[in-house]
Amino acid sequence: MKNSMQKHPALVGIVPRKNLWDVIQEKRWYHIPVKSAPKNASFAEYIAFYFPKIFNEKERYKRQKGVRILFYQD
Repeated sequence: MKNSMQKHPALVGIVPRKNLWDVIQEKRWYHIPVKSAPKNASFAEYIAFYFPKIFNEKERYKRQKGVRILFYQD
């Protein structure tokens, strides 16, 4: 029998600063550098967020709608 992680794979991302949480909520995206992204990230059905103590939050998660690789220039 599969455990719940096998049935509903999830990716956990850290939100180290409060202003980044505002961006995540407003723009509805979370940035993961390609070099540090797990190879199976596109298979995650959910994304969960880890908040340091400064947030006073318990947990948050959402069903992911897609994965895109975007490139930017400095």
